Amino acid sequence: MLIAIAKLLFEAALFRHLFTSHVTTLKRSAQLHIGELANVTLAQFLAGMVGGVLIPWLAQTADKGVSNLVFAGIAIGILQIGGFHVASEHTIVCPQIGRSETGRHA
Repeated sequence: MLIAIAKLLFEAALFRHLFTSHVTTLKRSAQLHIGELANVTLAQFLAGMVGGVLIPWLAQTADKGVSNLVFAGIAIGILQIGGFHVASEHTIVCPQIGRSETGRHA
């Protein structure tokens, strides 16, 4: 659970570059995360919070009669549904720089 929190904080640190005055690759990446990729970014953070923090916390605090396998199954199911949803709605295409449509150098 602590590793998941640390990972989410590390990923969220990218957004501090939004407040810099210079346009850098990290600032552009942060702008993309809050602009064109906002839905994907939100889904990523929600899946991280649910699968990495909320469900493990519930598993630790739950009645000992409840199997940890139930919580693991719920976590895996939620993450798979979220991942399939994001993948089905967003296709990212990275064009090759400096090439025309025929694939030859421009």
